[in-house]
Amino acid sequence: MYNQPRAATIVARTPGKLWALDRQTFQRIVLKAAFKKRCIYMELIDNVETLAELTPYERQNLCDALQPRVFADGDVIVRQGDFADGLYFIESGEVVVTRSEDGEEKEVDRLDDGKYFGELALITQRPRACSVVANGDCKVAFLDVKAFERLLGPCVEIMKRNIDQYRHQLEKVFGQSHLLESTEL
Repeated sequence: MYNQPRAATIVARTPGKLWALDRQTFQRIVLKAAFKKRCIYMELIDNVETLAELTPYERQNLCDALQPRVFADGDVIVRQGDFADGLYFIESGEVVVTRSEDGEEKEVDRLDDGKYFGELALITQRPRACSVVANGDCKVAFLDVKAFERLLGPCVEIMKRNIDQYRHQLEKVFGQSHLLESTEL
């Protein structure tokens, strides 16, 4: 399959049927699946204004690095106070963003198809400011922290500018944004 000599010999212990797949067919299937995944993710990230700064090559690399994850209704995707593991792009479904302060849980936002979350903790290198919970079945494309640093370097400055939006949301809900004020950017 990979244009290399066989690494092992296999001997059947009992009679059976053997199905074979030639190299070209195997590679065509793998390439078709990779191309389909890339097209789906390209459409997803095309809706993210922050990523408009990326070149087509960088966007393709980003698509190739995304990993699909599925969450059921009520699953906690991100927990407030945890350290950042990556960035999430919502393929389908809805999530509820909440923040707990003084034992009280308040809804900060609701996000759906095409939106993203998790970038704040990555940019500020601080624990998660909010929790994110699936509201119904939810499918996301996940970009781990190492791929984020490697691929989205050109977008970090733009994302830092968006921190004012997060500060405004926290002020609207809690009357203050002290969590973001202490962050050096």
